[in-house]
Amino acid sequence: MTVEEISGFQEIVQAEVNRQGKAWRVEYVPAYGVVVYGNRGMVTADPRMRQFALGMAVVHQRGPYKGQGWGTRLAHDALKALEQCEVDNTPK
Repeated sequence: MTVEEISGFQEIVQAEVNRQGKAWRVEYVPAYGVVVYGNRGMVTADPRMRQFALGMAVVHQRGPYKGQGWGTRLAHDALKALEQCEVDNTPK
């Protein structure tokens, strides 16, 4: 992937974070991919592998995201997983 494609994917992820009204930080980490830092965790979305993993991690498996709009679907699913992780880790 080119720098422009990765930058475009990062913008998609940031737009999805903004759409959801979250105050999460989005950053590109060259060794991992696009990392979203939540309040109680993080998720890594790798546009090259078209997959995500919870935590700051190297994504090893190719994901199922294909066709038009795959980046938006990947970002949505990654953020949904992070949100669920934060809900599960809320002190009771």
